[in-house]
Amino acid sequence: MSRQRPEVGSEQFKCDSSQVLHQFRPFNNDVTGNRPRDAADLHTRRDRSVKTPQRSRTMNFQVSAQEEAVEKFLDAASRGDLTQVSTLLTHGPSLINQTGNNGWTALMLAARNGHFHVVEALLSNGCDKFSVNGSAQTAYDIAKFWGHKHVSNLLSRTDDGCQRVLPGCDLGQQENYFGRETLDRLSAKRTDKAWLEAKQSDADTVYLIFSKLSPMVTSPQDDSTGGENKLCRFRFEAVQDLLQKPATVLVFLGVERRKKPSSSSPSQTKEGVQEPPAWFAVGRDEDAAELLKRCREKNCSFPKAPNRDLLKLSEEEAGVVAQARSVLAWHSRYSFCPTCGSSTKLEEAGHKRSCLNSACRSLQGVHNTCYPRIETSPLID
Repeated sequence: MSRQRPEVGSEQFKCDSSQVLHQFRPFNNDVTGNRPRDAADLHTRRDRSVKTPQRSRTMNFQVSAQEEAVEKFLDAASRGDLTQVSTLLTHGPSLINQTGNNGWTALMLAARNGHFHVVEALLSNGCDKFSVNGSAQTAYDIAKFWGHKHVSNLLSRTDDGCQRVLPGCDLGQQENYFGRETLDRLSAKRTDKAWLEAKQSDADTVYLIFSKLSPMVTSPQDDSTGGENKLCRFRFEAVQDLLQKPATVLVFLGVERRKKPSSSSPSQTKEGVQEPPAWFAVGRDEDAAELLKRCREKNCSFPKAPNRDLLKLSEEEAGVVAQARSVLAWHSRYSFCPTCGSSTKLEEAGHKRSCLNSACRSLQGVHNTCYPRIETSPLID
């Protein structure tokens, strides 16, 4: 049934014009609805709309100038420009503890690059040497990490008139925090299966347990004292069941370095010299809580933030962790053959992966995909 269109002029089309004007009246009046806009009101509004952007542009310019001064100050400290650092501090003393986008202060940047005189100038101007960056590192931690011992000694001294540490002292060779070689890797023993099996069951052998590339460590009971973390060391009996599981990754790290006997000491026969203890890394991806039950000590854990928590290890243990973690990370990425895609197996004490496909080309000759990159390479400018 079709609808009938109402006729023009009927009641449905009638509309009160006053009601329509009343609906549109606020648009012709002021926002209060009390009076219409006049020329003075429009002039006031126009002036107000013009002045506001001018104030915002001035404020933005001031903020940009402050950021530019902070950037110049941090850059000068990073480059070791003592003259510019002193000049900027003279005109703006508030720059002393300013941080950049990464949370680093000028003292941290100068300590990172080993600029002793800049660090000394910043400390004399009252710089806060206890402030930390996003990784909870102080300037002292950064200087120690990068091997700048003359700077770390300066930052570690107290304010009681301690003797000044000069950068020209005999500091020895600088080394990276994770670059210390504590163990003798004995790469020639990696293919000696009989020797490795004997070392695995030896009573003095040390095992380190890793869960998702994080080592099990013990933390000090009171973190406020700033004590060091220590690696949890296990014996063969504690990890014997883990070694029998197929998913376990076992890596031979080396043996402990021992000092050579002096010429004045009585000579010993080769049979009478006891071999130093061997170290192994055990990598597991199972639940960390189950692995923690093996530790008898308190405050055992797997660091959740390795870039921060591993810096609390001693330099000797940090070097061992770096070596073990690099090899375990390689195993986690190359569980399959990069040549044919087949599964691989561990060989040479965890320092080689061989393809299980007998027809794979990687089994013919020497291929760089079968070995991890663990050698140290020099920095080339």
